Amino acid sequence: MNRQRLLYIGLGLGALLLVLQVVSLSSPAPAESPAALTQRLRTERADKDRWMKTAADSPLPDSARAGFTGLPYYPIDAAYCVPAQLVRAASGDSITLSYTRGQTDRLGVAGTLSFTLRGRELSLIAYYETGSDERLFVPFTDSTSGGETYGGGRYLQLEAKGGRWTIDFNAAYHPYCGYDVEYVCPIPPRENRLPVAVRAGERLGARGRGGVQAVAAELDGAVELLVASAATARGAAAV
Repeated sequence: MNRQRLLYIGLGLGALLLVLQVVSLSSPAPAESPAALTQRLRTERADKDRWMKTAADSPLPDSARAGFTGLPYYPIDAAYCVPAQLVRAASGDSITLSYTRGQTDRLGVAGTLSFTLRGRELSLIAYYETGSDERLFVPFTDSTSGGETYGGGRYLQLEAKGGRWTIDFNAAYHPYCGYDVEYVCPIPPRENRLPVAVRAGERLGARGRGGVQAVAAELDGAVELLVASAATARGAAAV
């Protein structure tokens, strides 16, 4: 075989490898199977329960730890793990969020996450986590808030995998102020009120379980007043 033919073969193999590499980079990462999702979440929840009960920096009050048997959750449901598209906000964009004790703070806006959940097209505003441009903070409320879940909403923390975003509502969690009134937490903005019931992630259990239900009930009324006040203030500012 002459050198010219070997050169053509080498160039052909190189082009093939380049095509395969591009295809590999552009192909979506394989979706997590329902079984793998369930196993991962069970492990993460068991770890969190141990931390809640024993860690020095746990938000659970000392008085509630003795009877704490674990956080209550909705059943794990892969239908609540959905792909999302992030439309980036303009650089430097920020918004003022209200907090549970009346304070306010400005958070950097990453953009808007659009997704489909159980046939409904929905969206949520995502914020940058402090000190990170890669992790997003997404506070939200839904039709369960104030009843089955804490009235001050729940939170999600997201990180892109392979350049793609996934919202897993099974990982939705209550803020620290849902466990102890001493904590101050951001209230989800009106734009992040989902008009559906998100029955996934952390929920409220039987009254008094782990102290979560009692504290959440105590705060719900105050949170609703703050949400209404913040909405009124935004409306007045827009006039």
